Amino acid sequence: MVIPARLSPEEHLFFSLLLSLHTGVARSVRERERGKEGPLNFRN
Repeated sequence: MVIPARLSPEEHLFFSLLLSLHTGVARSVRERERGKEGPLNFRN
């Protein structure tokens, strides 16, 4: 995801929040998929 260079602080905050949300969701999905295969090194 490309973040435009000229943003107001509010827009920059929104984009970074959206990006962190997206990566967090992707990571949780990946963790869930790995959990189906078998509980390898599970950590809370």
